[in-house]
Amino acid sequence: MRCRSCGAKYDGGICPKCGTYNDPKKAEPEPSKPMLAAAIALCIIAALLLAWLILQGVSGGSEQSVPDTSITTSSGVVDPEQDRSNEDAPSTPSASKEDALEKIDEIYSAIIDVDTMYEVLPQRLFDLTSSNMSETYSQLEVDENILNNATIAIYDIDDSGAESVSGAALNYIIDVDVYRAALMRYIENDGDSRILGDIQAAATEMEAGRDHFIEEEINYLVSAGYTQEEAKSCIYLGDYE
Repeated sequence: MRCRSCGAKYDGGICPKCGTYNDPKKAEPEPSKPMLAAAIALCIIAALLLAWLILQGVSGGSEQSVPDTSITTSSGVVDPEQDRSNEDAPSTPSASKEDALEKIDEIYSAIIDVDTMYEVLPQRLFDLTSSNMSETYSQLEVDENILNNATIAIYDIDDSGAESVSGAALNYIIDVDVYRAALMRYIENDGDSRILGDIQAAATEMEAGRDHFIEEEINYLVSAGYTQEEAKSCIYLGDYE
């Protein structure tokens, strides 16, 4: 056993070194050397782990990872700056000049009656009188069928490569129909002047829709190799500026 006062090791109740009485039942057992060594090793490991965690926290807060923006290809890694230069390269025409012009003609043929209606509808409003309201209203009903047929004709066209043109054509049809419907409401309400504002707004949208359709036609022809002037000479512009 070990003395509680001086720590001397001995057998018995009284310490031969300092004379202190130690009750053998209450004496603390001496820790074994293996247990002591294990405890010291654990303390060292815990200290090293704590130091590593602190270092990781400091380095992680001061350094930010930089995302890899390079582009991997079959031949290796391409520098993003070098790859960006390809954006300035001229795009390959979506169609030959002949095919593009044929597609434009096909789309315009589908809406040629709509384009005529664009020019006629404002004149119908201008010529409207109490005596011809019924006749004009009947014609506006017929116009609805023309617009529906034009819409179906556009959907039936294989517009591969010319989706922007056909989409603009469909929007143009809708704009014309909005004007037609506003004019019908005006007649239904016996020329209520409050509806004239709706008609004027619809006229503005109808004109903008037609201009957008023409712009898409020109852009499509230019993408096929035409110049701006050549493209404009290939299509019907009407009052387009």
